[in-house]
Amino acid sequence: MKKQRIKATKKLTKMAKKGKLRRNVRDQMGEVQRQKMLPKEKRMEQIKRDWLFERKVREREQNPSSAESDGETEELPKRRRKSRKNRKNNGEDGERMEQDGDMEEQMRSFVAAFGEDELLPVKVAGRLVRRVKIREDEEDETEQKPDDLDTLQRELNDGNMEMVSDGTEGTQLADKRQITAAESEAMLAAMAGAIVAEPQQNIAKFRLLLQMASGDNELSPSVREHSQKLAVASLTELFVNVLPGKGNFAEIFSFPFSFGLAEYEHALLNYYLKFLRLLEKNANKILQKGKRHSLAEKAPTFSTQFSFICVRCLCRLIDKCSHFNFAKNVITCLVRLSTTPWKKMSEEICATISEVFRADFQLQISAHGTNSIALLVNKKAASVPAALLATFLALNITENEANITEKKNQSQMGEKWKSKRSKKYDKQIGKIDAELKEAIETEAKSTKTQLATQTIKNVFLTYCRVLKRMPATALLHPVLAGLSKFVHLINAELLEDLARHLANLVHQKQFGFSDVLHCVHTAAVVLEGDGRLLGVDLLSFYGAIFGALPNVCFQPEQTLFTDLSLLSKSLHLLFVRRRKSAVSPARVAAFAKRLALLALPLQSHAQAVLLLTLRRLLLAHPSLSFLVHIDEEAPFASGRFLPDSADPDHSNAMATNLHLELQLFAKHPNALVRSVAMNLLNGMPSTGKFHLEAKWTTIEPSDCQLMDDPMVEDKRAPFLVRILQFCEENKRKYCSTTLCSTLCDFVLSAAKQ
Repeated sequence: MKKQRIKATKKLTKMAKKGKLRRNVRDQMGEVQRQKMLPKEKRMEQIKRDWLFERKVREREQNPSSAESDGETEELPKRRRKSRKNRKNNGEDGERMEQDGDMEEQMRSFVAAFGEDELLPVKVAGRLVRRVKIREDEEDETEQKPDDLDTLQRELNDGNMEMVSDGTEGTQLADKRQITAAESEAMLAAMAGAIVAEPQQNIAKFRLLLQMASGDNELSPSVREHSQKLAVASLTELFVNVLPGKGNFAEIFSFPFSFGLAEYEHALLNYYLKFLRLLEKNANKILQKGKRHSLAEKAPTFSTQFSFICVRCLCRLIDKCSHFNFAKNVITCLVRLSTTPWKKMSEEICATISEVFRADFQLQISAHGTNSIALLVNKKAASVPAALLATFLALNITENEANITEKKNQSQMGEKWKSKRSKKYDKQIGKIDAELKEAIETEAKSTKTQLATQTIKNVFLTYCRVLKRMPATALLHPVLAGLSKFVHLINAELLEDLARHLANLVHQKQFGFSDVLHCVHTAAVVLEGDGRLLGVDLLSFYGAIFGALPNVCFQPEQTLFTDLSLLSKSLHLLFVRRRKSAVSPARVAAFAKRLALLALPLQSHAQAVLLLTLRRLLLAHPSLSFLVHIDEEAPFASGRFLPDSADPDHSNAMATNLHLELQLFAKHPNALVRSVAMNLLNGMPSTGKFHLEAKWTTIEPSDCQLMDDPMVEDKRAPFLVRILQFCEENKRKYCSTTLCSTLCDFVLSAAKQ
């Protein structure tokens, strides 16, 4: 609108200069221009009168006798020049002159509350310093003491934005500040308590709180900033407690006699909208490019601190009031604010968005939020924080939801005393209610399906844009994790392009162990079933995950469970689902040997997951039973085993076995690890002395750590200390490149002892 107005004004001005406009149009343009300049002219006249009046007052104070004589001599000729016509209006103008004289006797100044006068600010060291003058009741004025420059600089460094002047001591100002702050806090608490007690009768108090939050009230400048922070925080909690729930807003307007409640809801909605606009206006300051230099400051300014509070208030409102009006506007604002250079605030915003997505089962706010993120990624050329893309992992897009049936506890008392007519009537009403309920459920289900389709479309559109541009490696981790989670919902048209793109990405050197696992798991799901017809070979993915396996021993404890769960799922898709037709026995043997070796330095719960995964591989491929049976011989036992080989097909794992590793695990202090090792050494029997319990044979290895069992919660690593001592004694380097060969030598040395 502003650009259109400027453009129209320029066009009309050019036409007026050329004489192409009519007189009435020119007159209207002139009238509009005069109306615009009228406030400025009035302001200039007021400033001019104040300046002239102040000048006369100073002249009278300096020369009182001459001022009186000059006044008398000036009044005489003026009185003589008055005409008879003006004398007639003397009575009417006399009262006006007296009123004007009384008004001019009072000098205009910036008057504040509680005995303070707010003076004009001064600029020191690039900052505006507010000055306050204390009005004294005594007639004797104390001599002014010049402010020390060191004291002023110290106050500026401490974040104080006020300066004491006119000889006032700092202790007096501090006492007045405390009194004023206590009074403002008491007033704020009283208004908040009244609103919580009776919100409908005290709805007008929201206006006073909004004035305090915006700084438009008549409080002293010394406590204005403190009051603004308290008012914003109080308003946030008030709206969280006062706003109607998910069903109340519709119920209020469903009754014809609820006109008073309707007015109350309308006023509450208006105040809520004004408060959201105030929060958005102040929160947008953290996005200003000119404020980036303040990132290095230890103490942020009040404007920055107030912006942080406004952002946290928006997060609080969307978390607790996501069902209410303007929720979509708030989520759009938070998505935009997530690109702030303040990392801590960005993480808080992204965490809030994740919680909103996780709690949204109807997918209404999720569909709008994913659309906002997709537009932001496109606008910023994928230059967004990784935590923002990680919010997609909290979406509730699942087709296999448990159907929870609610039991109707209806009382049977008095049922047999009903008449036939009432029973027939109840039966007809029940049929109508069932039909209406079925129609409502069908409509709700179709709406949810549409929202889920729109949400997943926005998610994959964002992922494709990030994969296409690859602006930063940090963004690939949440993208690959999301593809791995929602890969079963991908459109069939994108499967081939996605599989080929993942085949190129999986060999990136900057990829970590988790990124490789996500790539392999996504590709395995894509190429499963009908995806085998695409003609994409999984050989590169086998080599990538085989080469990245030694890194599992160096993963942090926070992500170890997630990585092991994803590793177990990936190996299940690559080896158990495909079986003999697509996987060679040598490749399976190489993976089995590496899993047994890499389980040694890990903690007990991680060792249990890897051993259960190894058991699944051996059950799916019975031809590899020679790896655990001592009496059997390998069909191809020639050559030497290469433990550090990057290619599973060329490591010659058929020339080795798992006897020594399993014997070490058989002496493990953890009962679960010990029982799995003994079960493998004795041919994996289903009954007898060395059989496993049913809960360990039926559960997926990826879900092993979710069970509430003390054997799973064991986090000891009994072999790690011995492995490190072996490396020190033999001067071996404990790293991922030579880890497998080091562990092989350790197993041989342990068997000799």
